[in-house]
Amino acid sequence: IRVHAAFKGHPILGDDKYATDIINDRLKTLGATRLMLHAAQLVFPLMGGSKKHEVTAPYDDKFEFLLKQLGSVEGGKQATKGL
Repeated sequence: IRVHAAFKGHPILGDDKYATDIINDRLKTLGATRLMLHAAQLVFPLMGGSKKHEVTAPYDDKFEFLLKQLGSVEGGKQATKGL
């Protein structure tokens, strides 16, 4: 995921290998000290049937704080002005 995102020009925030130091340094001032990658929900079909299994995981406090610092969510995309 990290390599593919970076190849497309969209490295994952906090990625110490593929994101730029400028972006990561700015994120650190906002409290981001780790890779900002999170799967909030996974849904997949169970074998042989129409039932699906769903797993959800809320954001941790640091991730939630960073999202609030970056701005409001618009149209399903997180605003990242100023990064």
